Amino acid sequence: MRVVISLRVATALVRGTPRVSGSLRTGRRLVAPVAALRAPPVAAALRSTAELRLEAYEWTANYAAPASLVAGAVIASFYDVENDATMDAHVEDHAWVRVAKKGVKLLLMSAFALELLTVFITTITGTMLLSDASVNLARAAASPMGMLRATFEFEYLASRICFFQGMMNWLGAIALREAIPKRGQSKAHRRIGRCISSSIVTLIFLMAGEYNAHTEYQDYWSMLKRLVAAFGRRFYGHRPPRVMPSLAVPAAVVTLGLGLRALMAADDDEHDDGDPSK
Repeated sequence: MRVVISLRVATALVRGTPRVSGSLRTGRRLVAPVAALRAPPVAAALRSTAELRLEAYEWTANYAAPASLVAGAVIASFYDVENDATMDAHVEDHAWVRVAKKGVKLLLMSAFALELLTVFITTITGTMLLSDASVNLARAAASPMGMLRATFEFEYLASRICFFQGMMNWLGAIALREAIPKRGQSKAHRRIGRCISSSIVTLIFLMAGEYNAHTEYQDYWSMLKRLVAAFGRRFYGHRPPRVMPSLAVPAAVVTLGLGLRALMAADDDEHDDGDPSK
């Protein structure tokens, strides 16, 4: 009997199981601990996957909340600019002033769209995490963000980049608005505006530096390149091509053309002749 027990102990040690404390004079005491250490229970593994899903869902929900707040602040800033008569472009303005005034509105609307995209993407991703059990999650991930990066890379990158870039566009629009000289302003008021603009630009640089220092990617530019690659695979890597992404290409080209035409227009008084179609 002692020979059998010694052989079982040696086999357990070769397999990597830890030494069992206590007396091993009877075979009954040895079999139970060795069998228990062979593999983790299936229920524990399932609980681990469920916990990763729930924690990843909470991450998406926590991302959507500040994005919705920023979107509300951005749309308020946009209508504030719309109701400000000094932000209207005129023929008498310098060329860069006209471009800057139009750029403020474009930056604000792009910031609103990016924050809205963040809310949309995180909501869709959270729904997938809690409802679609067929999604093959990365079981080797040690954290919810690691699982999202491995399984939902496009959604993970898009939500992070859209939120951060939307904030940058919003702050950039405010800085540009304060830097634009306006009619009827005193020199002191213009100097204050330039100081505010410079301080916001400084804040943007510091935020970008902090963001680069706390990302698992090399830097923000690397994140953008990864997002472009993931975007191409998601929407244009299918054969035959998907209908909606294909229709988005000409729509994006038209949008880009309209934006460039609006920025480079000589003035905003072309509708004074009574023709609203121009």
